[in-house]
Amino acid sequence: MEETNVFIRSENKHERVIIEAAPSQASLNALRKKWQKILDASAELLDVPAALIMRLTPTSMQVFTRSRNQENPYQEGAEDHLGHGLYCEEVIGKNKPLMVENALKDDVWANNPDVEVGMISYYGLPIKWPNETMFGTICVLDRKTLNIDQKHQAILHLFKDAIETDLANLHLMASLEKVARTDALTNLLNRRGVFERLEAAVRRAKKAQASFAVAVCDLNDFKGINDRYGHVEGDAVLKRFASLLTRKRPKDAFIGRIGGDEFVIAMRDKTMLCTFLDTVEAAAQRDESLKKYPLSFYAGVATLKEAADHDGDLYRAADFDLMKKKRAKHSS
Repeated sequence: MEETNVFIRSENKHERVIIEAAPSQASLNALRKKWQKILDASAELLDVPAALIMRLTPTSMQVFTRSRNQENPYQEGAEDHLGHGLYCEEVIGKNKPLMVENALKDDVWANNPDVEVGMISYYGLPIKWPNETMFGTICVLDRKTLNIDQKHQAILHLFKDAIETDLANLHLMASLEKVARTDALTNLLNRRGVFERLEAAVRRAKKAQASFAVAVCDLNDFKGINDRYGHVEGDAVLKRFASLLTRKRPKDAFIGRIGGDEFVIAMRDKTMLCTFLDTVEAAAQRDESLKKYPLSFYAGVATLKEAADHDGDLYRAADFDLMKKKRAKHSS
């Protein structure tokens, strides 16, 4: 989630608003066609030149979808910076409907930015995600005095409800998708999530002719920890180790638990990856909650170049390197 400030023109003050981290843009775009019909119906029903769904971003109000009638002066994707006292900022800041029948007759609204394109009247409603964070607004605007009766207001409220139901369903689907790719114990990526991210990252690196490296690591004698202290403590060790990995990781890295005590770490640079592993191992040895075990791990590391000897499979190359290091240690 992110925070931003909207300007409430009628009270001459700013209001802090929480913005939900949206699901993928592709998921939202899938709703455009459906919402387009809602806006076209709104513009026709109320005989207005503009019906809009506005989306709140950390810095602006953005036209997410617009009615397709020719008189509509707003373009999809157009945006205006927050703080200008837009009609929609007022709706979001107060979290309630706003009716401006004629801005030219209202000292508060006479010089608002929409008047510059002739939109002197406005009716808008807030649109929220299911957790009550703001998505934006649904609104209609006109070049003449706007007087929407209760019946038409109720219809626009129904349209708002339909949009919020779509957002709730989208939010639920995104949550289920996250669960499907998340390890329940450590909250890292699970096996499925790791290999999906790895496949996409390798594809991008190859296309850009960039470097990319992967480490596969597992904890030394983790079975002994389970046997001696029990699986509850074993799980606590895994969670603590995962916490060290996430706390120390560079921005561009991703980390997952494949299963058991096996973890995967991926990032662009092999040297940076090896330094990261050293840092985590040192942190694990200093960690008071891990002192009695003690905790250490082997890690196999491979780059895209090294993966060529393993049919281009980067994970397999790193896993092979891990096995080599284990054999060398046991034979010494």
